[in-house]
Amino acid sequence: FDVDLIPFSQTLTAPDLENVGIVVLPPTLVYPGKPFEKWSDDEIALLDAYVAGGGLLVVTNSGYNYSMKLSLDERNKDARSLNSWLEPMGAVFTYGSGLEDDIALATTEHPLTLDATYLTFYSGKSVPFRMNSGLELYRAAGRPIVSLMDYGENGGQVLLVADIGILQADSNGAKNLDFLKNIAHYASLR
Repeated sequence: FDVDLIPFSQTLTAPDLENVGIVVLPPTLVYPGKPFEKWSDDEIALLDAYVAGGGLLVVTNSGYNYSMKLSLDERNKDARSLNSWLEPMGAVFTYGSGLEDDIALATTEHPLTLDATYLTFYSGKSVPFRMNSGLELYRAAGRPIVSLMDYGENGGQVLLVADIGILQADSNGAKNLDFLKNIAHYASLR
């Protein structure tokens, strides 16, 4: 993949989403020293159209604000900011504390779980979610932590990730890197 990054404070536009195989949304966070920023209604509409048109969107979350990989003491007050958009898709991030576990186990065989039977994440930093329908891929402490939902009439999908640490952490023999490779491979075959 060619990887493009839309920097903090730059508005997402329709050309940004042309010929894009996958979009990864980082958690909505308030970064130290930066002004508060959230997705505008126009940007949400663009992302919605991208997924409904057949795109693959990875939505990540975090229960705490971050500075690089360091968790700050401040809880992420914006962890549920995308719910008004996600709810019509059939999912919402809920209230509740993050899981104290730091290992998620695969719950089904799927191209996204291939050779990635368990993942690590940041203990206590996940944001619980629920969904009306979809495929639970990983579970920790009795809760889904990674799930895949279909959206729209053109094969669009949303991959919900309860903690950004799943895309960063990789220790003690966990398979996070394999999971990331699976995401890239899955996106390339769509």
